[in-house]
Amino acid sequence: MKKLYAFVFAIMMLSVGFASAETASDTLIVKANVLPEVVSLTVPAEMVFQDIAPGYLSDKQGLDVTNTGTVDISVSAELSETYTGDIFTNIGFRKVLSDDLTNIRYFDFDIMKPAIVGGERTEGIYMYLDLVDYDGSTSEDNHNAEVIFTAVPL
Repeated sequence: MKKLYAFVFAIMMLSVGFASAETASDTLIVKANVLPEVVSLTVPAEMVFQDIAPGYLSDKQGLDVTNTGTVDISVSAELSETYTGDIFTNIGFRKVLSDDLTNIRYFDFDIMKPAIVGGERTEGIYMYLDLVDYDGSTSEDNHNAEVIFTAVPL
């Protein structure tokens, strides 16, 4: 029995010892520069379709579109309001080569945000000039138009 009392007494002393031990603390200031959501993309400055005639589909042109912002985006393309011709209303896109050709008016796709702030994430798409059913004017040798790519947050 003496052993039991000695054991209980030892436990009590240890408890008192822990309870009376001094404690310490310190403070850490946490700071962050939290950026606002940024919607931003880049595309090449120019795309050239080589010689093509009515009744033909151009060769595919690889087009890299890059998300340089901080959010996932949905990207669409349209001809500039100042474009008055009809050749480039026949621009078509494919995200994957096996996809059906989608006219510029109906094409959109998503690009996820870059893995790190200040980084970029690029998605490749394919662009075509589809003159298979075109029967408009070809009186000029060189045609050009401005295509505007627009990104909106997902």
